[in-house]
Amino acid sequence: MRGTLSHDNQLCMTGCGDLETAQHLFLSCPRFASLCDIVRSWLDLYSADPYYLQEHACYLVCLFIRRFASTSIFFAASLALCYVWVLCNERNHRIFKNIVTPIHQLLDKMKLFSFWWMKPTNINIRHNFHMWWSSPFVCLDIG
Repeated sequence: MRGTLSHDNQLCMTGCGDLETAQHLFLSCPRFASLCDIVRSWLDLYSADPYYLQEHACYLVCLFIRRFASTSIFFAASLALCYVWVLCNERNHRIFKNIVTPIHQLLDKMKLFSFWWMKPTNINIRHNFHMWWSSPFVCLDIG
């Protein structure tokens, strides 16, 4: 079948040698772990991540609520979905198109997509994309 993988090909597409599971891909893959770190740096959020994937989304929302009040729940959920979207697209590009995007460009994609997703639904974004690039919380008046 075109565009599908065989059952024999179950190793992580980054070449790290581990089995590719959602848990591995989003939380423990050594090649993608740095993306989570630079996203945290962009957001100026520093803490330990939960070990299990099921706890990760709740953790992000709770972290944002604790720091920025409940107005940021939509932002936290949008960022979590954006992270998943960017990694899934990168996975597919690597497997089906043999295209590898550097980690810092994946962060750039997250910044771009999150801005596009937040801007139409949030009239509080008073700044342009360049401000979003460096300080998203200032743009949302929650920083």
